Amino acid sequence: MCRNLVRYGEQELASRVDTAAIKENQYKHILYLKEQQVTYYRSKCETFLREMDKLVSAKLSQRGSQIIYELDLSNRERRVLKDNIFLMEKMMR
Repeated sequence: MCRNLVRYGEQELASRVDTAAIKENQYKHILYLKEQQVTYYRSKCETFLREMDKLVSAKLSQRGSQIIYELDLSNRERRVLKDNIFLMEKMMR
């Protein structure tokens, strides 16, 4: 009876060790998959941030160019008005 009890204990211990090893491998695999997901999402976020920086830079550049164009146009109109004022003054004299 003692031998059967020892044999049963050894079988149960071996079974539990095998089960623990299988679970450990499963957890390692799950951990590996999660690390791959983290790497994927981190690279996706970095790409998104780079694209957003490019977009903001392009919008700022476009807006800056538009402001410069409007300023130049206003400056030309001011010159035309100034010239017309001088001509009107000459004509009034």
